[in-house]
Amino acid sequence: MDKALAGVKILDMSRVQAGPSCAQLLAFLGADVIKIEDTVGGDNTRWEQAHIDGVDSVYYTIFNNNKRAITLNLKNERGKQLFEKLVLWADVVLENFSKGVMERLGIGYARLNEINPRVIHASIKGFGEYGPWSDYRSFEVSAQATGGAIASNGYPDLPPIPSPIGAGDSGTGLHTAIGILAALRQRDNSGEGQHMEVSMQDGIVNLMRYRLIRSLSIATPNERPGDRGGRGVPMIFPCYPGGSDDYVMIHIAGALWETVLAVIGRADLIGDERYFTEKIEQGVETRCWKS
Repeated sequence: MDKALAGVKILDMSRVQAGPSCAQLLAFLGADVIKIEDTVGGDNTRWEQAHIDGVDSVYYTIFNNNKRAITLNLKNERGKQLFEKLVLWADVVLENFSKGVMERLGIGYARLNEINPRVIHASIKGFGEYGPWSDYRSFEVSAQATGGAIASNGYPDLPPIPSPIGAGDSGTGLHTAIGILAALRQRDNSGEGQHMEVSMQDGIVNLMRYRLIRSLSIATPNERPGDRGGRGVPMIFPCYPGGSDDYVMIHIAGALWETVLAVIGRADLIGDERYFTEKIEQGVETRCWKS
């Protein structure tokens, strides 16, 4: 059986992580992706964090495998002509340039639609294409900071810290991939392409929904939980005899508490009223499951 996106053709003009991770995911699903890079070094992740001179870095290959690649000078008339021929071939044009770059190159959505009315223009921006922050650029940690992720990470008595998982870039790539799939589905019905845009900040806010539950429920702020779960119960424990990386994560909530007691040989504590509540935090008592 063919892969789900077999026959879908994508021009990936994006750089670094957010766009490349999106196009890579779609390529894994079967899309034919051509990465378009400039003629003065290409995607800077080719050499950033490289460990061998003259060899593409793992930073580049880990986000761009399963793609073909070409270079084009889009400031050159010949390069622009070749690009426009590729737009005729493509189903999707993906980019994460700063606001206005595509228009200044003369290949904004109006021109793309003129060339190929069925093409989908997927644009990733740090803070969207309109609004007071739309002219600002964004990177991974910028998105985490402005979307609230950093403020929620760490311990309450220490400075907040960013997460290393790539939520700002790869998280945005996931949102964009979903948007592209929806746009392709709409095109199946309408026959028309469209312009779609994803904000990195918005992507982080969407991923922060669980963190917003307390504030939306009782209108009080959260404190950074450290190694505790959402209900204030510790989850990370050192292993015996200890060591810098010897830890275990135990998710104890509801009926799982009694299961853990039985497994560790402390069934005698099941039903002990001292453990009927998880914790009293900021004046809000959270109840355990009780048999």
